[in-house]
Amino acid sequence: MLELVCGQSAGGSLKMAKNGADFAEDARDVLCPELALSVGNLRDFPPQTGRAEVLRGLYQAVRRQADCDAEAQAQRNRDVLEKLCAAAADGTPVRVWTAPAAEEWCLFLLAMYLLQNAGGPVSAVCVPLLQPRADGTLCALRSLGELSPEQWHTFLPLEQPVDPAQRRAWANLWNASLWQSAPLRVMLNGTLAGVPENFFDSLLWESLPPGKVFSAGEAVGCALSRLPGVPDGFLAGRLHRWTGQGKLRVRQPAEYYYETVLERTEL
Repeated sequence: MLELVCGQSAGGSLKMAKNGADFAEDARDVLCPELALSVGNLRDFPPQTGRAEVLRGLYQAVRRQADCDAEAQAQRNRDVLEKLCAAAADGTPVRVWTAPAAEEWCLFLLAMYLLQNAGGPVSAVCVPLLQPRADGTLCALRSLGELSPEQWHTFLPLEQPVDPAQRRAWANLWNASLWQSAPLRVMLNGTLAGVPENFFDSLLWESLPPGKVFSAGEAVGCALSRLPGVPDGFLAGRLHRWTGQGKLRVRQPAEYYYETVLERTEL
């Protein structure tokens, strides 16, 4: 069985879980692409590109020499998509892990598109992002990458088969998403929606401490605690934009952008 999960953090955690006694399948069968499907135009999505250009833009917002990293990840993405297409053709069972977050849901829809005519069984596990703590309170996860290896097997009872008719229905939603020219996709009231690039600007701006200097990493980290599922490179790109507009001033540049010291010029 192939396991599909969004991102290397989630993939690494799931691989560790599968090395334990709770999973019978091989940990090498975990596919964990990072396609950044919640960012950028989806109209031009030839799978063979692995979204190299989008990844390059996100990576370059954080570090200058990002071309090699982006191309390496794009190649890993291409390998994953090829394996999914091969699984659809040869009948290999596929289990897709997802969650009600934009990045995970976009990957789920893409998987259903690629597997809509699969000859083998396809199933899905939708993990709630609100998880109970031992004291009875709830913890809000931002993505499946925050799950510990010990947690994965507890969600196996949520696994549901996805029959061909259902896969075709989800594939139609992916086809509809391809026509979204929005620069960002978010979950609004449980529905995937395209929004403008400044959609989160107010929350990001509120994360910047007025009247004192701060690092770009502090600003992005604070914003991520309030904005589940938004790629950090996207938020870093917004800080770059504000610097170019004069809303922020660079007090101390750094090779690694998150170490750059910034200051607000507007209150």
